[in-house]
Amino acid sequence: MNSNSNKNHQGRGPISQTNKRRAPSASRPDSSPSREVRSQNSTPKVNETVKRKQELKSERTQKPRSMPAHMAMYLSIGGVALLLVVCALVSLIIGVRSVEVVGADLATAEEIVAAAEIREGSGYFSYNTSESERNILQRIHCVQEAKIDRSILGRVTVTITEKKAVWYMEIYGRYYALSESLEVIRVAESRGEFIRRGLVRLDLPEVKSAILGRVVEFTDGDRDCSFVAELLSEVTNSKLYSEERLNQLCIETKFGIYAVCDLKYKIILGKYSGAELKLNTARKALEKELFSGEESWELDVSDVSGVVSRPSRDADFSYLMP
Repeated sequence: MNSNSNKNHQGRGPISQTNKRRAPSASRPDSSPSREVRSQNSTPKVNETVKRKQELKSERTQKPRSMPAHMAMYLSIGGVALLLVVCALVSLIIGVRSVEVVGADLATAEEIVAAAEIREGSGYFSYNTSESERNILQRIHCVQEAKIDRSILGRVTVTITEKKAVWYMEIYGRYYALSESLEVIRVAESRGEFIRRGLVRLDLPEVKSAILGRVVEFTDGDRDCSFVAELLSEVTNSKLYSEERLNQLCIETKFGIYAVCDLKYKIILGKYSGAELKLNTARKALEKELFSGEESWELDVSDVSGVVSRPSRDADFSYLMP
């Protein structure tokens, strides 16, 4: 019986030991909740840290580190300086390859270039643009403005604005182009170039001097010829002048003035005053069928209340042709 009980006891021994070993595990449920709480509390902190790192990384990738302002300024200045040096070297190597003149009419392109002292093949910096512009204005009197532009490829452009030539006159076989204020702006050996440009021949009272770049001076003095400016202003305001039909205006005295239009009509104005009205009256009279033929006529409009017309068979206006 003892043996059986011992056997039974021995048989139960391992069970009791197992039970003893498992016994503490029964108390583990008391401590597991606290571990779960700690793990649950630590997880958000880890997630926040990871999230912050990801945000910083995305910021670094999206917003690259900008260059300091002073370094950017130095680089810009250096780039501009380098570009200028390269342009200067290219210009020195190429030089002046071509010279183009724009806007010249009375003056020729050759005259403009010679006055500017710019030669093809010369160095890019062998001339000063401001000085060349002044030379053009001083040496060519029909030029009112001059502007010189040059490119790094060796091309030079001279842009010219000329004074408006209105009249031309003849003195001892030479022809002088005059501005509206009677400044001499051009001298030529032939009248052809002035006639082709639509200039009107002007015969003035005795002229004392006609110098390039200066206003014409009369022998009688400014006091006796002061009417000329008023007369010329009225003539240029007339319709015959604006329609480019006038060929000549002859001023013998202040009471003896006549004009020629269409190379076949001599219009007697008489006294200088009222020249615009007289010319417009003559224009209206020339619209009549009577003057439609090839015959030359003389019209006296010195009294606008009664225009007198008569044929002029001996009229010769060939001196008004180119």
